[in-house]
Amino acid sequence: MILEGIVIVMSQLFFKILSWVWFIPFGFYKEPLKKSRVIPHPLAPRNLRDLILNKMMFPDNILRAVVADKIATRGWVEEKLGIKYLVPLYDICETAQDLQIHKYPLPCVIKSNHASTQVRLVKQKSDFNNLVTEATDWLSKEYEPKKEWVYRDIKPRLLVEKMLLDDAGNLAADIKIHCFFGEPVLIIRHATLETSDGSREIVRHFMSPQWEKLDIVKEYQSKTPAPPVPDCLEEMLAITRKLSADFDYIRVDLYLCKGSIYVGELTNFYLAGSLLFTPLEYDTYLLSEYHRMRDAKISTLRAKYADTGAALIVNADSPPAKVSNYPYVSSCSELSDV
Repeated sequence: MILEGIVIVMSQLFFKILSWVWFIPFGFYKEPLKKSRVIPHPLAPRNLRDLILNKMMFPDNILRAVVADKIATRGWVEEKLGIKYLVPLYDICETAQDLQIHKYPLPCVIKSNHASTQVRLVKQKSDFNNLVTEATDWLSKEYEPKKEWVYRDIKPRLLVEKMLLDDAGNLAADIKIHCFFGEPVLIIRHATLETSDGSREIVRHFMSPQWEKLDIVKEYQSKTPAPPVPDCLEEMLAITRKLSADFDYIRVDLYLCKGSIYVGELTNFYLAGSLLFTPLEYDTYLLSEYHRMRDAKISTLRAKYADTGAALIVNADSPPAKVSNYPYVSSCSELSDV
């Protein structure tokens, strides 16, 4: 055990030194190794964690940069689903000084649009204390520009949204759905409960798309039985399919509040590629599912367009006339004289 610890520490130091010279790929090794004690392989992924790191290193879909902006995400969701599933929005501010903190209905949530974890929950007026200072600090910094390319060049702003609470006054359940090629593959249900001493307890359940509790990530999963299947599970999955259809991998985050569904955000890189689902075999299984679904998607699209393409055979003796609307295009006769 001691020897293993020494090896891990030395490996972290080794990758840190290499990252000073070659940030890609070695800048992406230290934190995942520290948290999982398993050396990542982002250049040749062996599991889902490695795949996420690979996508952090190499931009693969420009839409990721769109949905990384929480304000742009609202427009994306409205285009895909309409306004029904949007959290009510009270304000958008360019600076912290623009916040009208005494006019917003309580409770509310104030967060930045260009980063992760920059959130203030406001249930009472005292929760506004020091907010301007904290929010000014949020807006002054670009979030992880070297490691998470999706956040680069987002114009920092603040959003003020309604806080979604259940009947007991707890934050609405957060339903995080991992998707491959537009299909849900894993659900993580987060519930935040207020304790008697005023602190918050996070209760997590890892579920299949059929709402079966999975025996994984025991160090983070609650030992309590899985909550009942939501009446709107199929609606949540349908929403998720629509929002994830343009991505090979994405996590769609929904809120379930008093029977209503709201879209929170779309997450590109789950925990910045630092977490391995345990047991490790499950994380490897997820990558194999990714490859299986990728290959199935390719086969389906090839068959679809091959059938369409084969139907376009024309008689070679009478080719269809070609008409161009592009200016300055030479006629066929002009071209033949050249």
